Amino acid sequence: MMDRFVKRKNKLWRLAILISALLLTGTVAILHAQMAQAAEAGQEITVLFTHDIHSYLAPKDDGTGEKYGLARVATMIEERKAVHDTTILVDGGDFSMGTLYQALYPQEAAELVMLGKLGFDATTLGNHEFDYREEGLSEMLNTAKAKEDAGEVVLPELLISNLDWSRNTTEDNQKLKKAWDNYGAKGYTVIERNGVRIGLFGIFGKDAADVSPLCGLVFEDQIESAKKAVADLQAEQVDLIVCLSHSGTWSDPDKSEDEQLAKAVPGIDVIVSGHTHTTLEQPIVIGSTYIVSCGCYGHNLGELSLQRNADGRYDMKEYHVHPMTADVKQDEKITAELKNYQKDINEKYLSRFGYTYDEVIAHNAVDFITIDDLETKGVSEEPLANLIADAYCYGVETAEGNDGVPVDVAIVGKGMIRERIPVGDVKVKDVYDVCALGVGPDRISGYPMVSIWLSGKELETVAEIDISVSAGGTSQMYPGGIGWSYNPNRLILNRVTEVFEMNSDGRTVPVDQKKLYRVVTPLYCVQMLGTVQDKSKGLLSVTPKNQDGEAITDYENYIIYDHITGEELKEWETLAMYLESFEPTTNDLPEVPAYYGELQGRKIMSDSKNLIELIKNPNKISIILYCIILLILLIIVWIVRFVVRKRKNRKQRKLLR
Repeated sequence: MMDRFVKRKNKLWRLAILISALLLTGTVAILHAQMAQAAEAGQEITVLFTHDIHSYLAPKDDGTGEKYGLARVATMIEERKAVHDTTILVDGGDFSMGTLYQALYPQEAAELVMLGKLGFDATTLGNHEFDYREEGLSEMLNTAKAKEDAGEVVLPELLISNLDWSRNTTEDNQKLKKAWDNYGAKGYTVIERNGVRIGLFGIFGKDAADVSPLCGLVFEDQIESAKKAVADLQAEQVDLIVCLSHSGTWSDPDKSEDEQLAKAVPGIDVIVSGHTHTTLEQPIVIGSTYIVSCGCYGHNLGELSLQRNADGRYDMKEYHVHPMTADVKQDEKITAELKNYQKDINEKYLSRFGYTYDEVIAHNAVDFITIDDLETKGVSEEPLANLIADAYCYGVETAEGNDGVPVDVAIVGKGMIRERIPVGDVKVKDVYDVCALGVGPDRISGYPMVSIWLSGKELETVAEIDISVSAGGTSQMYPGGIGWSYNPNRLILNRVTEVFEMNSDGRTVPVDQKKLYRVVTPLYCVQMLGTVQDKSKGLLSVTPKNQDGEAITDYENYIIYDHITGEELKEWETLAMYLESFEPTTNDLPEVPAYYGELQGRKIMSDSKNLIELIKNPNKISIILYCIILLILLIIVWIVRFVVRKRKNRKQRKLLR
């Protein structure tokens, strides 16, 4: 009996010791975690970032002296890394398409290679990386990887998390998938710096997909994809999560994709927001998420320094947008690399057109609008766009020779104007920068010009899309050969009051609704017609036609070719040809006429609020809307009369009682 009692006592004693040991171990673990967290609190990390570089690799003179360029960005990166112990360097996409360096996109992968040589840890794709089509993007990725394999460069990680290859099964998709895998691209990655684990993932935005007609990929919903990427990174026990988003921020928070992303996925610490070319002097803060942007073209280097708090999240310590001014020294190695690329541009691209990179072809005294101001300017006529539209007409008619059909109308898309013509000597590289986008079926840099036919009635629709739908945005259109009058106070989709032909003698006559007009514009503008029409919910539609009035969809069959060389006529080439056609005045150089510094009545606004002016000449859409409004008013009147009559009857019944 006593032995049984002693054994039970010993068991209880051992159990007590075991429980005490477990409690002690747990307490120590908790204390250790708290001490570790306390040690991590105060930990700092700096995110250096760019986005929307758009092939602006070389320095540029913006009229106030030479500045910008990756050679200056390289210097600033090293200066900031010397200040901060723990840094990452990332890019938000659209690193290509905007200057002559893009002419080497498939063969040299100049932009992506230069990001590698500047030490970028990661980047993502923007919509303009698809301007060379999926085939061109595939070649560029393979070229870049081959240079890395040869030991020439260490490339940045390439990240997009909302790309499901199981839904991208075309032949071009699969070629890109092979290049994607060869490069080692992925949805997310983890980088460790001084014991800090940083999770990075990429997002391709909805608007970016909408404005990329040559991108044949299907993208998943960015918010759902971001949620999954964040969960995966949290499972990897990262300390900080950074999203490289090519989605952007807009003035309307309800339409601002990256603000919506931050609200829906609170686990993101930092969103580097590209696509909209925004410069945020201070981050947008949503919960514990910082949204940052430093503008386009490598004009600035963004810097966000964060410090870990006791809760394990990060608070902003410093934020800077460092401008690449003339006093920032240029890195000599990067400068040498860029000069080598310029030689390749002359030999492999410009020689086809009979030009060289720094060749001066005209002189200009007109102080055209800056691109930053153009992007924020609302509906208006624009002298620079007038010059480009007239260049389209001149270039097409010159390229086609005497046997060509005269051009009636030219249409310039606002989003196609990428730079202004500088004051002073105008070089070939400057001309190219103005119309720098795209590639044709020939897979040679530069969008080709195309010729379509539209009825006068459809030209009225084009004008209405411009005024009511585009409303000053990037899809705004500028005309040549025609113009339009409008009143912004009129009913939407019926704000244009007249569309008129503009004759060379200055006279204007209304367009003939039944007549077919020959219209020239870059390939991209025709390809984007469907997207622009969608914004009107199908109420406004335009059907491109051939000369016989038959509807067409195969726009590449209507590309304009030079009648001598047989080559595609490029958009930028028309501008170069037109500038060279002007009369010489300064140092025997062709001079841009002074009248291109003035408005020419191509968009005439009336601000009248006179009732007759607001309702006269209604179109079908406005008549339907007026009928709906009238019907609603009649229903309201009927309801009011019904209620009044019912109350009156009640009163009469009460009196009779």
